[in-house]
This record gives sequence, structure tokens and C-alpha cells, in this order.
Amino acid sequence: MTLKLTLLRHGQIEANVEGNWHGSTDSPLTEFGIRQARETGRHLSQKTQFDKVFSSPLQRCMDTARFATATQNLEIEKVPGFAEMSIGEWEGTPYQELHLRYDFINQSTKDPDYSAPGGDSINQVFNRFDQALNSILASHSDSKSMLIVSHGAALAIALAGLVDHDITKWQKYHFTNCSLTELTLNPDPRLVLCNSSAHLTRLG
Repeated sequence: MTLKLTLLRHGQIEANVEGNWHGSTDSPLTEFGIRQARETGRHLSQKTQFDKVFSSPLQRCMDTARFATATQNLEIEKVPGFAEMSIGEWEGTPYQELHLRYDFINQSTKDPDYSAPGGDSINQVFNRFDQALNSILASHSDSKSMLIVSHGAALAIALAGLVDHDITKWQKYHFTNCSLTELTLNPDPRLVLCNSSAHLTRLG
């Protein structure tokens, strides 16, 4: 049986506007982020009926999941494995500073076990995401359509591992706020749609 897996990045938060890496830091959606999530819910209600909904436990994802499935009356299950990549002591640092001062993205790509002080490596992020996904698939083998709400870096690392079988290719994947990505599993993953934000065009 083919399983359709829809991946949704959370809506806008203030750190996205400011250009800071927020990672494991918890924060709410902005007003515009709420509008993005509601518009995503309107789109999905016309397109897909999910059997199950799973979310990173961070507030920005849980709220996005709630708005995106408001008409479907489904329980949202928190999955710690789908949380964002933490950069430990560097949380809240501007992306430009992470690049110029630490060369963080390139260092993480060259060495999958590299991490910021007290943070995650891309290996750790993929392993926990993959373990969480496999556990869900084993527990819900009769499901035909699932929604996972997660984060930009976590989703990029997951797709690089699942689709390319090489997590160091994570930089090829980029996700805008409330973008939709679709995979089919039968049983191997096949990428059908990536980083689509066409449903948000009404927001400008």
C-alpha cells in the first residue's frame, strides 16, 4: 500500500523575520505566520484528508498543525524526534554571523558529527527523525495519508537522508514558511512535491 506523507514547515516566527537561527528555542507564530497556517489549512481541507497528524513539540509547529488541520478534527501527536536542530550556546545567532564567524553550515556539511557547543550534529538530527518516522510507520501501517509538521533544517536533513541517502546533501533542500512537501512511500520514498508555497499566493 502506498503511503502519502505530507511535510509542512511551520509558519513565520519573529526569528525568521530577523534572520536568526532559533533552533530548539520555543516561540509563537507571528500574526502573518498565523495567516499562513490558516491559509494552508484552507488549502489542505480542499485537497487532502489525513489519517494522522504529527508535529514537533515546539509551539510554532503545534500551532501550525492546529490551524492547518482545523477542519479535519484530528488529534495532533507530539513527536520530539521531529524537533528542530539545536545549535546550543549559539541559539538566536544571526545566520550571517554563523556563516562569517563559525562557517557553521559548511562545517556541519563537511563533518556530519560536527555541532555547535551544546547543540546537535546533522547525524543526530537525522537519526532521531528517522527513528521517529520508522516508529510511526510501524505503529500506523494501515494509514494512507499522514501530515508531519516540522522545521527547515530538520526537514532538509531528513529529505537528504531519505531521498538522497546522503545527509551531507541537506543544503540542496530549502523550505519557506508553511511550504508543503510530499513524499510517497511504497516502501521506498519518492519525492513528489518540494517546498511548494503556491497555496499562499493570496497572502502576497
